[in-house]
Order: sequence, then C-alpha cells, then structure tokens
Amino acid sequence: MDDPNVEFEEEPRQEEPQARTADKQTRLPLGAYLIIIGVAAAYVLCKAWPDVRPQGSGGGWASHISLFWIKFPVGPEARLIILAFAAGALGSCIQAAQSFIVFVGNRTFRSNWIWWYVMRPFIGAGLGLIFYLLFRGGLVTGVNGDPSTVINPYGIMAICGLAGLFSNKATIVLGRIFNAVFKTETEEDQEQTQLKDKLYPRKRPNPVPGIERWDPEALPAGEESAKLTVHGRNYIKGSVVMLDGSQTVTQFVNDKRLTAKLIASDLAAPGTVRLTVSNPEPGGGESKAVKLKIAKQ
Repeated sequence: MDDPNVEFEEEPRQEEPQARTADKQTRLPLGAYLIIIGVAAAYVLCKAWPDVRPQGSGGGWASHISLFWIKFPVGPEARLIILAFAAGALGSCIQAAQSFIVFVGNRTFRSNWIWWYVMRPFIGAGLGLIFYLLFRGGLVTGVNGDPSTVINPYGIMAICGLAGLFSNKATIVLGRIFNAVFKTETEEDQEQTQLKDKLYPRKRPNPVPGIERWDPEALPAGEESAKLTVHGRNYIKGSVVMLDGSQTVTQFVNDKRLTAKLIASDLAAPGTVRLTVSNPEPGGGESKAVKLKIAKQ
C-alpha cells in the first residue's frame, strides 16, 4: 500500500485484544477452502483458455469449453467473461492465502476475520470482471471488434488477476475513473475530503523493526522466568518479541525499547535461540534475527 493506496488497509490487522484466536478446527477448513477455490480458479482458467481452431475449420477460437468432462457452448465474449472471473478470483486467493499463512504462522489469526477470507475470491472475481468490461468497452484501451481477433487474452487476464491480487488498490483506481468520467467530485467535495483527512488521518503502513542490542546479553538456563529488554528502532504498540518464532509477553516502552517476559519453556535448555521483533500489518514485518544465548548456570 503505497502513495494513495497505502492509506487504506489491504489486509486485516487482527490485533484486537478482545478477539478470540481461531482454533485448529477453524483454521484447517479455512485453509482447505482457500486451496480449493484457488485450484478451481486455476482449473477454469486452463480449461476456458482460448483454443485456436485450425485454418481449415474457419480459424478463431473454439466454440465450446469443457469443465469437469462436460462441454458448454460459449462464444468469444462469454469465454472472456469466464476468464476474467477466474483470473480475479485466483488473484484474490493468492492475496488471502499470503495473509492467512502470516497470521497463522505468528499465532495471531482471529476468528472474527474468517468472513474477510471467505469473501476475498468473490470480491476479486467481481473486480476482474469490471476491469475486463472497462477494457472491452473502450474506456481504457479502445478495444473493438471480434474478441478472437483483436484481444490479447494474456494481457487482459493478467490485469484481471492483478485486480484481484491488489483488490483495494483496484477499487481506488475504479473510483478515480468514475470521478473522471462522471465528474462527481466538486471543489466543495475536495475541500471536505482534505478537511476530513486532517481531522481523521488515514492509516499508514507500520515500519519494519530492527534490533540493535539486548539486555542481558545471555540468560541462565533452567530459570522459571526472566525479563529481557530489547533496544532498537521502529517499535510500536503491538510490537512483539519473538523467540524461535514464538511470541513472548511483550510490553511497549517507547519506539526504541521493548521488554519481554520469558517463561520456563523459553529457558529450558542451554544453547542459542533466534531473537526477532515483529510489527503487525499493514506494513510491518519481522526484524533481522540475532542470536540470544541461553547459558548454563
């Protein structure tokens, strides 16, 4: 999310303390759902992709598609609409799957965001269709004539897929086109928008954190608990100190310091552990890892 696009949240933040963390019975069906929808969209793309008929039979695209061993008669326009739906849905599945993996991996996936993931493929399919209609109608490229002779399906389907992958940015682009065509935004509207932006600043991406030093540099193995102070940069409320990918109870002090409460399982065995700091989305990410020593007493 950059320039005007960074101002809107593309993925769920999922840091509400009241929200319930989704259990295994919720995560597994949702993950399977995203896989099935993604595979189905890819399957439809492959099966509906235009097959060029031999020159002796008139050339052009084949007059039917086969889905699940059933043949359906389709014209060139209907074929492209099906492809636009499938490309948009596939793009949104990729975007949703990336977000799902990150939150499940960080153990911060919340059950109240399930419908966000369920609806992503359908939103992407709709945006893919709208972008195809814009191109086909000539508002963007001036495409006219028989689709089988004037349309390059690779280029347009790539745009439909990107519309699903970056659905929020695609919506912003559509809003700009609507305002330009219908001139819906007056000077008064612009002034009100600017005033609203000043009163209610839109969310910016969170920075990527960094670790510069930590105190103490080594912790004793076998202790019941310990306190670790991490010094660095770009810390925010919601930053989490991670040990070997597991979250700790973290307290935000300021943008350069965090404190983490470690428990017995963190200090069970001597050796080294991977120490990182993770900032939540939008933006955010995980710092470069450093090695924290767990020493014998």
